[in-house]
Amino acid sequence: MHMTTTTCSWRPYRVALRTQECRGVISLYLEPTDGALPPAFAAGQYVELRMPGIEPHAFFLVGPSGDRLVRLTIEVGDEPFIGEVGRIAKLRIGDPVELSEPKGELAMEPGETPVVIMTEDIGCLVAHAFLAEMAEVEPMRNVRVLCQFPNGTRMLMREELRKLVDLMPNAGLAVFLVAPFSTDTAGKDYEVAGPITVENARSVCVNPDADFFVVGSRAFTEALRTDLVKLGIIHSRVHTQVL
Repeated sequence: MHMTTTTCSWRPYRVALRTQECRGVISLYLEPTDGALPPAFAAGQYVELRMPGIEPHAFFLVGPSGDRLVRLTIEVGDEPFIGEVGRIAKLRIGDPVELSEPKGELAMEPGETPVVIMTEDIGCLVAHAFLAEMAEVEPMRNVRVLCQFPNGTRMLMREELRKLVDLMPNAGLAVFLVAPFSTDTAGKDYEVAGPITVENARSVCVNPDADFFVVGSRAFTEALRTDLVKLGIIHSRVHTQVL
């Protein structure tokens, strides 16, 4: 992620669990080894992970806050794993790492304002974090979540997102597959074939009172910000995070 690393304090953790989320993506569940609970964090925040021999790498926190384990869901690519992210991909249960305190200012203000979350690939982690928080404290809030993936093999967290959306009567989820495979079923695996664009998602982009959260590559975020503003959404209502 394109996050600025800063001087900070570090705490020791160990890998307690490792799971494969989908092709090229794993989750690490990390447990503090200093006897204290993990710190609380807000939806949309991230931590930096470091280990001997590699520079700190930033990863979004996957909620809910307050759990005994810290979950980091990481895009590691396909084997053979190489480079610094490749070393993180090879972590196994019991391996030690260090984490920074939670950071980041991509935050959703509480209130009744409608929310539209548009994500690309691993950016769906932010959608998950926001939904988990809203489902607990603002379950009646109007929210629409649009998640874009290359195809069904790279589709991340769809069922987890669906379960969170089902807890909120005024929420909706749409999965966009840029180039679905023949094995990807419309209406079951995804809702829209093609990328997220203002044109493809016009029905959720025309509310001038909504707050928009756009998370993905620079090209993805800049294109959507530009088109949303052209559509009449004021700049201050479009919040972006480049991965």
